[in-house]
Amino acid sequence: METNLDFEREKIETGLQHLGFTMNDARVYISLIVLGPSIPAKIAEDSQVDRSRVYDSLRRLTKKGYVEEEPIKRGPYYKAKNPIEIFSALRKEFREKITLSASLEKLLENYHPPMKQPFLVSLSGKDPIYREILSIIENAEEFLKFIITPDISKNPENFKEISDLLVNKKRTIPSIKVEVALNLEEENYQFQLKKLYSHDIMIYKWDIGNVFPFGLYLSEKSYVFTTLSIGKTPEYSIGLTVENAVPRMMDGFKHLFEWNYLSYYQKGYMIRTKKIEDFKDS
Repeated sequence: METNLDFEREKIETGLQHLGFTMNDARVYISLIVLGPSIPAKIAEDSQVDRSRVYDSLRRLTKKGYVEEEPIKRGPYYKAKNPIEIFSALRKEFREKITLSASLEKLLENYHPPMKQPFLVSLSGKDPIYREILSIIENAEEFLKFIITPDISKNPENFKEISDLLVNKKRTIPSIKVEVALNLEEENYQFQLKKLYSHDIMIYKWDIGNVFPFGLYLSEKSYVFTTLSIGKTPEYSIGLTVENAVPRMMDGFKHLFEWNYLSYYQKGYMIRTKKIEDFKDS
């Protein structure tokens, strides 16, 4: 049975991996924090890392300055360096990298001519797809047409982020036309729906029905077209996107969006036809 302590260690382990630790290095470092100065056998027992791998991790952590080793030849103890020192050094390193990246960005921009040729890219994974969707909103100027897949529309954080970006876009460019098709239980999203409605964003509800579901995120400049990857848990992690699209490349996707009005919306209804008073703040 997992305890609160197990959960905390797992959370710390995940965080350390985001900071560049390997899984084994993270587990070994956490064990040294918990145990205090220890020998590899005890570290292996506590961290549940194979002893030979523990030695590998200790060498890496010692080289990075995260762990200290006793200066004796046989059976040395190892000690984790104070986390305050480590994370202070990491923050300094990150700040230096941010400064360097900003400088390099300016220098390399001089060697990066504007792209004129359309460029098609295949997308794999939920995060890359989601980042491209946000990028489409950011760069649109004339219109946005979104058929939002349920994994995004029913995720409160994702839906809020996209809704906020669409509203901000409408505030920045009042003339932009925004249409959004959603598959969700509207009573759970009343605040966001009211916000979209109040900024003259067309909102539709659609049912998946018998049509193989896909997502479409379309602007005058680019699109993201997603389909399901079939596995133990089907998810929208396959997609295509095009950069610097020409109008003829977008026309087919516009028609696809209009075709879906007939396929999907006939079983649903236009949320947009409701009065704004119907959307009460929860």
